[in-house]
Amino acid sequence: MDAPFGRPIMESSKPEIERVVLILGMGIVILAMLCHFFSPIARTLDKQLDIQITVLADPPALIRYHPSSLTADIVQLPENTRRRQGMPGLEKISGWYIIPPPGDVWPSIKEWIRNWRTNPWLVFKYAAFLWKLHSKELTNISLYDLILLALEVPLLDVSDFYIVTAPQSAWSTNAPPGAEGTETRSKVTAEVLNAAGRRHLAHKVRKFLISNGVDVVYFGNYKQLQANTMIIDRSGRISACEEVRSLLGLESIEIHSKPDKTRLADVTVIVGKDFSLPQN
Repeated sequence: MDAPFGRPIMESSKPEIERVVLILGMGIVILAMLCHFFSPIARTLDKQLDIQITVLADPPALIRYHPSSLTADIVQLPENTRRRQGMPGLEKISGWYIIPPPGDVWPSIKEWIRNWRTNPWLVFKYAAFLWKLHSKELTNISLYDLILLALEVPLLDVSDFYIVTAPQSAWSTNAPPGAEGTETRSKVTAEVLNAAGRRHLAHKVRKFLISNGVDVVYFGNYKQLQANTMIIDRSGRISACEEVRSLLGLESIEIHSKPDKTRLADVTVIVGKDFSLPQN
């Protein structure tokens, strides 16, 4: 007796459940379409225009993302800039901004880019971070736009970032990072500093670069040991940095920019403990 009565009840409830699921699905799709339609970040990405975000940290920074080339610049201002005059407050910032936890911005971004594929926990960590920015009103970017930006990050590699250490006056400039330099010289010049603690390493790197057409104007020891190798732009000649980085097999690392007109080199190579000299 129970089965005949039970079966019609289950059959009649199944279409109801499917109808509710369908309505919910359509509602979610319509909501997502509306969010995308009214999203300024979505429109900017669709037009392949640059996106600039002010990071009100200490040290503060500007992040410029270039969707057309899938590259990004991080312009870092001097530490304690927020405590000195010249750093605008929220009321004077016309574009997008975020207020992250204290600390340098770049290491956190680099950790996410390098490790999110092998450490899925980072996905939940940064999802919680985005929700905190939104819920605590630490940004004027909507939650939907934050998600869109987060989805762009996996498209980038560490080598797609150009790290610029800028003077305080750079806060108000719209010039691209590295604009101080020129591309007039044809010969790439470099200096090599040994931070690996291995004897004669700078000399070996110097010989390798010279054999590949780079003019090494100085080599010696760095002031301290360093785990990771760094490529530093000194003149604004990004092509020179990219050439040296490629010759040394360091395509996976970012380029830092610290212009210094007193140096004769376009590029400074700080050879860290992780460095292995390419085999000819």
